Amino acid sequence: MKICLISGSYPNTRCGVGDQVRCLAEKLDIAGESVSVITSCQAEVKASAHIKVYPEIDHWQAPGIKTIVRLLDRIQPEVVNLHYPSAGFEKGLAPNLLFAWLHWRRPQWRRVLTLHEYGTYTTKGRLRLWPAIRFAQRVICTNQWDQSQVQQNHAARTAGIQVIPLGSNVGSLEENPAAGERSFVLPDQQKTWLLHFGTVMPNKGWEIMLPALRRLKNEQQNIGLVVVGALEPQRYAYHKKVHDMIQSLGLSEDIHFTGYLATDHIADVFAKFSLAVQPYTEGVQLNRSSLIALLAYGKAVISTDSMLLLEQLTHGKHFWGVLPNDDKALAEGIKLVLKDPVLIQRLQAGALSAAQYFSWKRIVSLYRGVYQQLLGRV
Repeated sequence: MKICLISGSYPNTRCGVGDQVRCLAEKLDIAGESVSVITSCQAEVKASAHIKVYPEIDHWQAPGIKTIVRLLDRIQPEVVNLHYPSAGFEKGLAPNLLFAWLHWRRPQWRRVLTLHEYGTYTTKGRLRLWPAIRFAQRVICTNQWDQSQVQQNHAARTAGIQVIPLGSNVGSLEENPAAGERSFVLPDQQKTWLLHFGTVMPNKGWEIMLPALRRLKNEQQNIGLVVVGALEPQRYAYHKKVHDMIQSLGLSEDIHFTGYLATDHIADVFAKFSLAVQPYTEGVQLNRSSLIALLAYGKAVISTDSMLLLEQLTHGKHFWGVLPNDDKALAEGIKLVLKDPVLIQRLQAGALSAAQYFSWKRIVSLYRGVYQQLLGRV
């Protein structure tokens, strides 16, 4: 099949959706499909013998549809799979309007819309997506909660809506069984270090995580946090806020940022830890690729409870949940899990069990099934 993926972001742009599209493209290529990717000019694309990447969109405003269609005319795909949202789209309307244009002008190309998040959108955000949903021939959501929200959108009634989960952007324990062979030296061998993974953003729970660590330090708990990611206070206002919080709480010696790492190096760092802390502000959700990655490597994860439907994750079995936005509850949760090796082992086993649902082998099989159905090849 000739498949074209469209994303506003693609590596080296730091965007979870861009990383997901890269992984999907690579796995589809391995499965024998012909894959192209249309993305923003900012992407620095490595040469590939199979995947053809077109980093040629300098803006995603409505007039940019002409550039996208010109590329599609060159590619001549059988399926166009738009991934929404991504950092590169910003507030451009081209992604929202593209499928309506293709419906009328290029109906021979099958149209698939992958929504990486939808349930938390405002009414205005959902209205912006109306044309894309209305003219998609299949809508893919990453979890059942988002699916239930899309089903309430009248525009989606004519399109099939299917759940295909996210996969790990940084591989898995199964793919990297030798992870840890390269050395990663912990900053202080006497300290108990916890793991945190992901870009420093407001929804990652830093306003809760830092006070929780301060509470533990006040109780003479010798606990630190290794963050697989970068803190760039000179570049981002929120990073400056986190930096200042670390300084004001006296945690400079207790938090270590690795900086941005290549996938194989991330696996090496992960191998040094059994317990990760991911206190998402809105509670744990299945569209958190950082969570999926930690599960894929069999980490015991302390996160925050959620009111959303978590069809594959159970507190106490696949992760340990605490009250969101409560630093005292997080500190108590960390202490409780740390002192119970049997619980940690159970959570590690549960993580690997849950990770099977999020495996790329399963994900690619589901995507290929969608494409084949639309092309009448099943």
